[in-house]
Amino acid sequence: PEKEGYTFSWDSIVDIMPSNNITINGKYIPNSYLITYKVDGEIYANDSIEYGAVITPIAEPSKVGQTFSGWKNIPEIMPANDVVVEGIFSVNSYTLTYKVDGAVYKTETEQQSHPLQPPSKRDTPLAVGVRFPQLCLQKILLLKVVSL
Repeated sequence: PEKEGYTFSWDSIVDIMPSNNITINGKYIPNSYLITYKVDGEIYANDSIEYGAVITPIAEPSKVGQTFSGWKNIPEIMPANDVVVEGIFSVNSYTLTYKVDGAVYKTETEQQSHPLQPPSKRDTPLAVGVRFPQLCLQKILLLKVVSL
């Protein structure tokens, strides 16, 4: 007889019928299936788990600058087939603070490994006491008031 996820087996069977009644018992033995853990498309680990067993995920992998989010498509109970799951990561974000003369000028949130570019000259704060051409003075004063 067949049963999904199991292999049928008889207990010891005698070759020749003895001169007495006997009982031969059959039993179902759960099959083991392979769960493959992948990270970035590469095999991270394999585990053999019996059909119907509760799956306890392996230890979380780690990557610099990223947080492990979980195993994608991991079943709670081992099915009657091999399973491939993928580790999912999210990129960490960090606060970047620009200070001028000890005061916070600008704050940004950037992801790890993101190329940084300091504020351009037009975005930098105006220095007190610096002379500007008369035509630009009105725009500069307006810009300074708005940026405060």
